[in-house]
Amino acid sequence: MSLSFFAKTEAIHPKREHGGIAQFTHAKATDEAVLDFSVNVNPYGPSPLMRRRLATCVYDQYPDPDLRAVREYLSKHLPVSSPEQILVGNGAAELIWNVVGSLTEASDELVCIEPTFSEFRHAAQAHCRVVHEIRASETRQFKIKEERLLELLSKKKPKLVYLCNPNSPTGLYFSRNKLQQWMRQFPESYFLVDQAFLRLHRNYQSDWQNEPLETNEIRLISYTKDHAIPGVRLGALLTSEMLIERLKARLPSWNVNAFAIAAALTVFEPEEMDFIERSHRRIWENHDSLLRSLQTLGRRVHHSDCPFLLLEAGDADQIQQLLWQQRILLRSCRSYGLERWVRIFPRHQKDNERLVTALNVALNK
Repeated sequence: MSLSFFAKTEAIHPKREHGGIAQFTHAKATDEAVLDFSVNVNPYGPSPLMRRRLATCVYDQYPDPDLRAVREYLSKHLPVSSPEQILVGNGAAELIWNVVGSLTEASDELVCIEPTFSEFRHAAQAHCRVVHEIRASETRQFKIKEERLLELLSKKKPKLVYLCNPNSPTGLYFSRNKLQQWMRQFPESYFLVDQAFLRLHRNYQSDWQNEPLETNEIRLISYTKDHAIPGVRLGALLTSEMLIERLKARLPSWNVNAFAIAAALTVFEPEEMDFIERSHRRIWENHDSLLRSLQTLGRRVHHSDCPFLLLEAGDADQIQQLLWQQRILLRSCRSYGLERWVRIFPRHQKDNERLVTALNVALNK
């Protein structure tokens, strides 16, 4: 089943909802009394190296508006032939908005797989674009029917296709071979492949990130999840030099600040990569333990090859509120169209135990 929507210019833009303490309440994001399970961020970071780099970055000078050092550094580790194939942004969200606004026109049609990261939908609405959705059904373990997607792509011939891979909140993941097949089958469509959660995948392999780009591929990378720097806002986009020029023309000078630059020049350092690898193992150990505990609550638990979990909680907003009374924050999935589900990212073992105890009480009220 596919759905479509169109936002008129006079329409009031819907409220944007994401995880995180700051958006949910006026409580300080540094409030250590709050256990935040609502964000998909490495609970063991930032690393000591990242903290040192951010603490000592030069911020009393204007940064290079062309970000030459950053793009040169990243190009040595990413599947591009030139730094000119990299665009650095103030988080992945800015880059998504930039792609929608720069590469599509009012007459173009777009496609995305839902439920997914909402910034693509908000960007499309803000630019008054028609978007056709393929919704993954919970009755199919949040998997889509590929034939329906291919039928939609063939019929609508969209200018832009958005795929969060792996997807949040469902963890749906398409193999690289599958994505290549679709991109080659529909060469006139741009495929915006959002890899924000790729490094968190259970079976992540370093060569996944180095797969060559397809000619119609726009690959999006976020460094906020695994490096635990969401407040810094750092993302990168990889595509052809021609498209980079079009995208860059729609961005202001200095869209990336000194702290993000310092972070970008750290993400592939050996010490940092070692920290990420150790964190990955610990996150998955905590995930497996948390999954077993949640399964004892007598509610459906959806799990995938991403560490975040979906728990069918009845009224997701109500459960979120009940747990917040104990300073525990979950992500209600109502804004995804999943009113009965909450999303949980595993934390340290003691935190997880406190969560399960609180859930057991809340779910039986």
